[in-house]
Amino acid sequence: MEAIKYLKEIPGLFGDQTFLIDAKSGESLSFTQLHDSARSVGSSLMSHGFQKGDRLVVFADGSPELVQLYYGCMYAGIVVVPVNPSFSNEQISYILKDSQAKGVVAALTHVERTPIVSSDLDILVLTGDEKKEKRLIEEGKRVLCPSTTAMAEGFIPFEEMIDSDELIVIYTSGTTSDPKGVVHSISSLVNNGRSFIDSLSIGAENRFLNLLPMTYLGGYYNLSLIPYLAGASVVLTDSFNAATAMRFWEPVIKHQVNTLWFVPTIMSILMEMDRGNEGIEYCKENVTLSLVGTDFLREDLREAFTKKYELTLCENYGLSETLFIATHSMGEKIPSDSVGKIVPNVDVKIVDNNRNEVAPGENGEILVKTPFLLKKYITEKVPMEGDWFPTGDVGKLTLENHLYISGRKKDLIIRGGINISPAGIEKVVCKQSAIVECAVVGLPHKIMGEEIIAIVRTELGYDFKENQRGLLKTINSELPTSQKISALQKLNEFPRSSSGKIQKEKIRLWLKRMKEGKFPEGVSIDKVLDNRVDEVNYFQPSKIVADSIEATSITYNNLVYEMKRRGEDVITLSL
Repeated sequence: MEAIKYLKEIPGLFGDQTFLIDAKSGESLSFTQLHDSARSVGSSLMSHGFQKGDRLVVFADGSPELVQLYYGCMYAGIVVVPVNPSFSNEQISYILKDSQAKGVVAALTHVERTPIVSSDLDILVLTGDEKKEKRLIEEGKRVLCPSTTAMAEGFIPFEEMIDSDELIVIYTSGTTSDPKGVVHSISSLVNNGRSFIDSLSIGAENRFLNLLPMTYLGGYYNLSLIPYLAGASVVLTDSFNAATAMRFWEPVIKHQVNTLWFVPTIMSILMEMDRGNEGIEYCKENVTLSLVGTDFLREDLREAFTKKYELTLCENYGLSETLFIATHSMGEKIPSDSVGKIVPNVDVKIVDNNRNEVAPGENGEILVKTPFLLKKYITEKVPMEGDWFPTGDVGKLTLENHLYISGRKKDLIIRGGINISPAGIEKVVCKQSAIVECAVVGLPHKIMGEEIIAIVRTELGYDFKENQRGLLKTINSELPTSQKISALQKLNEFPRSSSGKIQKEKIRLWLKRMKEGKFPEGVSIDKVLDNRVDEVNYFQPSKIVADSIEATSITYNNLVYEMKRRGEDVITLSL
């Protein structure tokens, strides 16, 4: 497939069909309007001195202006480097240097963080408000306002561009080291997207809800570019969080969304907080396609979610480096506990620790050979094994080409010489009604190699200290000897990446520091492993946070969320 050729055809193919709807304002953009806006933005960026191949750091939350900026950059051949606003100043500073960016576009709400940018970088303020644009210009700032930008004469989209040109640089979260820049070409994103679209028969009749941050592939690729390539439409709303969960169905119902793309974190939160019937009733009659990906999906969560909303979930699997590797497809019977069938033009093999291919149905590391592979890392060599990319994930592949994921290779626990996947243990732990979420990790042990530690989040009000020993005994009674848990501990919240994944490496690092003596005075990690300590606050906040008084509104919000989760009737009044 010729990627650029297809991109050029899209405005003519879908014309006046609606592409983007802003849930906040209700305003919409057709494919033709987005095309015109992208040409204007592209030409404006070039008038600001940017050229084809330049990298542009983008520091903004999801908005129609951000969408227009992304497509304007694509038209001009300018490579976008999205930066999640949740990244620390140190991470942002690193990305600015590592990406060799020519400039920065920052939304007005994030301009205050731009002083960390070196003075030789061009900074543009992104806004959709004409009044703010005038005020910013009067203040001497350089501004990009898509709604007022006029197209320069003679600008030609995709001029002198080829399919292998860079389109985007996505930075990983960097849990224990600096973020890693993943570079993708126009060809890899467009052609992988079209393969995915064909597998699921996505078309103009599909209307998506974009509720994921547009600063990583979930929001940029899954819920913007893929609908664009398919001629579908997208309702853009605030990124999902505990607060937006309470009104999750409002934009869905108002704008007649029929295609929902979940991630396990969103599913888990909805199961906790969504106690109304409007979503259930709407799904029965209106949702024609429901997708789930980006992280490992527990079987118990899948079963509970599909039962509640009466949806058939099409699971998919891929990495930032590989894009989509496997997906469930419409009209084909694929086991629900698999992540689907390998997408066209992609090959997968499973290997053991000696890098020998295993028999179908046996577990091992997943290696991928794909034409959609990243072009390169910014500063590292891609760790290829011949033509194969090692995913770092563990799973199995059946004769029917169905792929199953067991977990991350780095998350495997080696106890007494036996490889143990945390996923199976987490499934047993989460069967306990009081446990909302769980992360199982391995901790070094002198004799066994590693001990198994389960960190849990429980429902609000549950007396973990009183029930800890009983819980541990119940859970271990359902586990084989080799998988029994040595310690069960509680966290109020898990550390997460920008995409919502639990950062097990960070949990392991903190526990390791505890073992090295960097933990509260008088607490021994050996006592924890022997289960002689009922509850230890491993993750102490800073003194400033510890001494702070939580805002009353937050206290009551959390209380209301928990009461709703339990199904209690709650009436709230606010001034």
